Amino acid sequence: MAKQTILVPGTVLKEQYLDKYGIPVSKLSTDIGLSPSAIRQLVNGRLKISLEIALKLEKYFEKPVKYWVDLQTAYSLAELAKDPDLQDELKRIPKAQKIPVPKKAADKAAGKKAPASGGTKTTGRKAADKKQPEAKAVRKPRAGRKSQDSSFV
Repeated sequence: MAKQTILVPGTVLKEQYLDKYGIPVSKLSTDIGLSPSAIRQLVNGRLKISLEIALKLEKYFEKPVKYWVDLQTAYSLAELAKDPDLQDELKRIPKAQKIPVPKKAADKAAGKKAPASGGTKTTGRKAADKKQPEAKAVRKPRAGRKSQDSSFV
């Protein structure tokens, strides 16, 4: 299997866009609202393409934001894969295992299954009344009539 070449995002920006379009760093900087220093850092690989920068590059070059984000993500993952300390740490992390949830003691004793909602099953109007307090009916005054209630002024 051939090893995939990972492109440095700043190199892609410089060679495939700035050089190809003949755009100087200062013009890109002015047009997308980044400092010339930030553009130089991007081109030299010292600044990552953030989501904000990717959105600006998408608008400017009409290349989807996903392209710029994927370019940066692939490069960042390739760089992390080279880190031996991180690789050692990743080897020590165990895989998640599902932990069984014990049934309630009452359900075990009665031999009943717990309801899917996790609560007791209730039916009828009385159960609903217990859960929510009753709202008081408030009558609004008709247009053109004065109300004796000061809250309707």
